[in-house]
Amino acid sequence: MNKALAKLEGDRALAVHRALFQPVEDQEGILPIVEAVQVEGKPHKTVVQAPVAGNYYELFVSPYQTLGGRVTCLVEVRDVTEDKAKEAELTRIMEERASQTEKMMAIVTHDLRQPHTLIRGYASSVARQLQQPQPNYVSVADHCRQIAEAIRSADERLSAQIKTILYSESLTREVISLAEVLSVTREEGMEALFRLHNIKASIATADGNLKLLGNIQALQSTLSFLITNSVRAMEKSKLRELTISLEVQNRQAMITIADTGKGIPLEFRGRIFEGFTTNGKMGTGIGLPYARATAIAHGGNLELKSSITFAMHRKNPKLGPKGTIFILTLPLMDQ
Repeated sequence: MNKALAKLEGDRALAVHRALFQPVEDQEGILPIVEAVQVEGKPHKTVVQAPVAGNYYELFVSPYQTLGGRVTCLVEVRDVTEDKAKEAELTRIMEERASQTEKMMAIVTHDLRQPHTLIRGYASSVARQLQQPQPNYVSVADHCRQIAEAIRSADERLSAQIKTILYSESLTREVISLAEVLSVTREEGMEALFRLHNIKASIATADGNLKLLGNIQALQSTLSFLITNSVRAMEKSKLRELTISLEVQNRQAMITIADTGKGIPLEFRGRIFEGFTTNGKMGTGIGLPYARATAIAHGGNLELKSSITFAMHRKNPKLGPKGTIFILTLPLMDQ
């Protein structure tokens, strides 16, 4: 190290010199870089981390020939530890924003599927009626209005979700009836969906006096997702039955959604409520985590009660009927 620099910078220069040039355990410091520059005669720029202190230094090593003809090196050292910290923080922020964007897109995609499924059901019903020898145009017009309502409802739900994500807004809650939540299961679009997929649906009704504090759009979206999820699971089933039952215990409404679909493979069963867990064949993997998060936000829960795949049933029919059962629990208000 240059003695003048040591005198000028004092202990700090000595510390940097020791950190970079003196070997520590199995590290050789920057001596190999200096030796390479001396041999090749070309400058070299790099960033190294001091073994002990952990500081980052940017080094510019250039060859230098003394008056006596000896080739040595000039080493310019700049402490870039603060720059590295800023770079790491920027990377963290960018990754966090990318994650938020991915989450938002997944939720938007998930929420678009529900109205799309309903609209498809309405459209199927309209097409079937128009194929009749004497179409009921009053009914057709009514279905067209329902399609428009499904689109409007989708717009409201998506707007609310985007605001929640972008501005961290919480769900708006009000006193609603459980019957109103379950009404989504009896909409014409949902019934048309059942007809389209030849599904025998058994749907419970709720006492109009059963009230809860919640967001009707979020809860209906959750229930709609669970139903359409079951419909997709039964695409290859010979027996297609969907049962939605209701039980009230200790001021808790337990809504059971049971299907006769393909079931959930064992390797995914423990992770279905984790974000972006999917079998890769369909879906984003956000639906079930989002549905559970909605239930928890209302003081309830969403649980997987059982799931018997086709393969499991073939090996052991005594396990029970094929399909999956979810239980959506929501707290009720005191009457």
